[in-house]
Amino acid sequence: TEPARRIDAATLRSGGPEGIQTAAFGGGVTFKELRAGGRGAPPAERTGRSQTLVIETQPGLGDIKQADFRGNVQIHDGGTSAEGKRAIYHVAADAFDLIPSPGDAGPPSSVNDGRVLVNARTVKFTVGTRKLEADTDVRSSLQPQARGEDKRQRAKNSPPAAGKDGGRLPSMLKENEPVNVTANRLAYDGAAGLATYEGDARLFQGQTQIQADTIIIDDRTGNLTARGRVRSIMFFEETDAKTTATRLVPTRATSETLVYTEDKRIATYTAGPSGKANVVGPQGDVTADRIELFLKEGSNELERAEAHVGVTAREGARIATGNHLIYTTADETYVMNGSPVEIEEKTPGECRVTVATSVTFRKSNVDTTIKSNGISPARSRPCAAPAGN
Repeated sequence: TEPARRIDAATLRSGGPEGIQTAAFGGGVTFKELRAGGRGAPPAERTGRSQTLVIETQPGLGDIKQADFRGNVQIHDGGTSAEGKRAIYHVAADAFDLIPSPGDAGPPSSVNDGRVLVNARTVKFTVGTRKLEADTDVRSSLQPQARGEDKRQRAKNSPPAAGKDGGRLPSMLKENEPVNVTANRLAYDGAAGLATYEGDARLFQGQTQIQADTIIIDDRTGNLTARGRVRSIMFFEETDAKTTATRLVPTRATSETLVYTEDKRIATYTAGPSGKANVVGPQGDVTADRIELFLKEGSNELERAEAHVGVTAREGARIATGNHLIYTTADETYVMNGSPVEIEEKTPGECRVTVATSVTFRKSNVDTTIKSNGISPARSRPCAAPAGN
């Protein structure tokens, strides 16, 4: 059933080669469309406002096929709003194209569904399916979780699988602050809670940043994936063992891919054609084919870090290489295993290299525990002493 429509304007011109098929409204236009509500709900109202409006219809001013809004365009439909210089409404597809329009007044193209605000040169969106595509100079903001009545409305507009507040963010991000993302392109599926940013994508919130060729955010699960030339700066809480004071400490990383899984609270950095993954932070300077950061449950604090395959760990005057590393935050302990493990330790006036199957050492502690498997005994040799000693 066609929805009921009403158009108010100061002027009207109509015509067409095969009967009246176009109508041009001017002088300030208000377009209203009422759609039947579901299961006893009141009718849903869609409103469009602009300086001018040109509609294309079936012959004889029949059903509307397309509505072209120009000049200070505003579209409202439930919790979704849009604005721009020009908007083309494709009626059969229930879709809008927000595009530039030289000479027409109005703000840059933008769409806001209450959870995500998107600005771009062009934006295509469908209200019913909550799907959106944005292209060129994309800037978006994931809004913080709402309170009270706004929270209930947002949860109503969100997919059934979303979090109780209408969306989830990765735990390394603050829930009460917006998350900004810029890119060349965006494909957003609001019903599925999935946003894919492509082309020089950059996510930032305060000092926290993730840059990559592609960034994917899953609003249902809080998962995040970054692919291609990944660079990140994340801030984790660190508790001083003596004073119990908590501070935020940066962790910087580069890799080919980053996959954060919210339910497991694991951030995994993986190597690629451009080189190995590298993470620098409280856990030291670690390079490997794969590095995993495990967050504590219920906090933004690092529990441990693990590195796999081709591992190099630099901590103070030590450089250790092996196949597998575990760093535990609680006791600041490194355990490196491999076949073999090699550790170089430099102190004033001395330098030695030890080869074993396992080494254990603590941060800011000169003692190192060496283990062998009984088949290949541990052995040490001198190395070049640091210059000037």
